[in-house]
Amino acid sequence: MNSKHTVVLVLAALVICGCRNEEPQTDHNRNARLLEPPPQPLTVEALVQDELPSIPQLKPWTDMAVQDLAEKLSASPDDIDVLEARYVTWPDSSLGCPQPDMGYLQALTSGLLIVLRHRGASYHYHGRSQGPPFYCERPRKPVAGEASEATR
Repeated sequence: MNSKHTVVLVLAALVICGCRNEEPQTDHNRNARLLEPPPQPLTVEALVQDELPSIPQLKPWTDMAVQDLAEKLSASPDDIDVLEARYVTWPDSSLGCPQPDMGYLQALTSGLLIVLRHRGASYHYHGRSQGPPFYCERPRKPVAGEASEATR
């Protein structure tokens, strides 16, 4: 095997090992999770702090979110309103949607927030600028309203 293949294999192994979302189960980790307050459901009003307008560049992601929600609700996409779509900074790699018993990289993470409404109910979609946004049942607030240009 030549050195080019070796480098590719080593980099692939590092990427695979570095992308795990699990923390080793230790008493310290278990106790830290017990001390965390339970996530609080957010209302649209709690998420919209500065009345930021939706960002037109996010239209492909809002379209994906609307289509996903329409399928989940067996509704017409025309009956779903986009209340908000903006770049944000999440407090960790959970993108504002941590799952129980999962560990997340504790680093500021650029992403996006989309809030949809159907028949008076709000639905939160979170994500990154790569890949489709996902529905978040128990959303948390981003730490900043808009990611900087350099991190998009």
